[in-house]
Amino acid sequence: MIEFYINDVKQVEGNILDYLNGIAAICSTALEKVLVQTGSQYLLPPSNNSAFLVDVTNAVIDKDKLNDLARSLSVCLNNYLTIQSCSLMSLEQASERLRCFDFEMGLGSESKCQAHYTELRKSLYQQVIQQRQPLVLNHAELGLLNKCHSCEKQLSAGMLQACIVPLSFRDKVVGVMRCEHRQADFFGADVVSLLEQVAARVSMGVNAIQLNQQSKMLAASQEVVPVIEEPGTKSKVFEEIISKSEVMDKVLQQVLMVADSDCTVLICGETGTGKEVVAQAIHRLSGRSAKPMVTMNCSAIPAGLFESDLFGHEKGAFTGALNQRIGRFEHANQGTLFLDEIGDMPLELQPKLLRVLQESEIERVGRHQPIPVDVRLVAATNFDLRQQVEKKTFRSDLFYRLNVVPIQLPPLRERREDIPLLAKHFTRLYAKKMNRNITSIPAEILRLLALLDWPGNVRELSNVIERAVVLTRGNVLNLPVAELQALAELESGHMLELEPLAAEPQPQPQSQPTPASQPSGSQPQTTEATNRTEQPSLERDRIVQILKETNGIVAGPRGAANRLGLKRTTLLSRMQRLGISTKTFIR
Repeated sequence: MIEFYINDVKQVEGNILDYLNGIAAICSTALEKVLVQTGSQYLLPPSNNSAFLVDVTNAVIDKDKLNDLARSLSVCLNNYLTIQSCSLMSLEQASERLRCFDFEMGLGSESKCQAHYTELRKSLYQQVIQQRQPLVLNHAELGLLNKCHSCEKQLSAGMLQACIVPLSFRDKVVGVMRCEHRQADFFGADVVSLLEQVAARVSMGVNAIQLNQQSKMLAASQEVVPVIEEPGTKSKVFEEIISKSEVMDKVLQQVLMVADSDCTVLICGETGTGKEVVAQAIHRLSGRSAKPMVTMNCSAIPAGLFESDLFGHEKGAFTGALNQRIGRFEHANQGTLFLDEIGDMPLELQPKLLRVLQESEIERVGRHQPIPVDVRLVAATNFDLRQQVEKKTFRSDLFYRLNVVPIQLPPLRERREDIPLLAKHFTRLYAKKMNRNITSIPAEILRLLALLDWPGNVRELSNVIERAVVLTRGNVLNLPVAELQALAELESGHMLELEPLAAEPQPQPQSQPTPASQPSGSQPQTTEATNRTEQPSLERDRIVQILKETNGIVAGPRGAANRLGLKRTTLLSRMQRLGISTKTFIR
């Protein structure tokens, strides 16, 4: 409180009250900074510590969500000890990770929360858990804390000291608590001792929440779904296409419309979406179904052999041509030729393909007489051919000739309702091939599968299910929940919540801090969406740097995977997601 004394009452008029309020606001801000810097509030008298600990107990003991517990804890620590930044981390024993909730307290009771996972291995948190002793880090040592943070999050601006305290309940450690302060010598012996008493109470709440979550997951894992085929998911017309989604229904209607014609079809879609399956359906429903469908993967044929493979060659046409060879166009005569990955076709051969489409005749290598062919062409690509045309890597006239009837296949993430159907289909398929008697899938597994983004689409889902079938020895498909969580983080770059959506920690709405109230040197807060877009960039830079140092070597004791502490397959998956190729780094 600030008091002003004025001798003349008549002067208290006009705008003088506004000026006095402004002076009071400036003084309050300055006083708050002084209190924080001097630490005059950091430890209460011993008689008041018991009341503080009672408040902590009441704040955490009745919470059933980790983010609610963390929020209440941060408010208590801020009110009593002026700790403006703290993190509550719950230990997941199976995956050796910490589930973290970071809170930063503003003026009053406003708080900002960020939720994420961080790896336990080779981190300072692992040291604290193993030794079961608090760890105090001074300003010069805070870089160690940054290095063990999974998303490279910097400490809050202006924090000069941190304290990490284990959360022990009976004979086990259930997590850790991290506190930060702006005073360089804040975490003395008395404060650390008080935080250990706080941790003892917090650990009871964390343990209760962990047990509750484990019981829910156990109940969910015991609920199983039979793998029998659901009615209406497989059409008699489209035997190989499993779907009940509206977006796929539109695609199949297009297939029915174009199948009985001879027009060229261009199938577009991401890798693994089933472009070849759709091409086979077009051929099977056409008037050419009695004749062969010949498939050629343009990305798998070396450029030097491409022309000979596609159009054939005469004996003696070039060195090594000891016999005449019939090309794929002639093999597909009166049938269908499917050119997969057409975007990888060599630029110099594209005019020759264009001529075949226009004139319906080919010329073998070494032969100058045209050979008539009657072939229906279906092409597929996972590239944006329009962009390739703009970059001059694909001929525009060939693109327009191919793009007569384009069919766009949706990625699996846009037809999530089909994921459980496909999972059950692949389980039946691989169980039959491997002579396994798998009759059901845990309902929780199907739910988690539907949450994944599947950058490899149907092919990736098929591979995951095949591996699960191989590892299954009973009647219920064995696919560990922790493995699905790791896969989800790898693909999406953020934490996959196993709790209902209502339990998601959300940042509290608050006003933008004014320059007067924002601490010096602080950085503006970012939204969760911004954090998610920045994380892949940091991850990509780190992987690129290590690949440069290892000359593009991924596996082995000197490879990038070992340097990063990752499995080779995990690193390769991340590189694929981030668009990183090892060819760039090979010297």
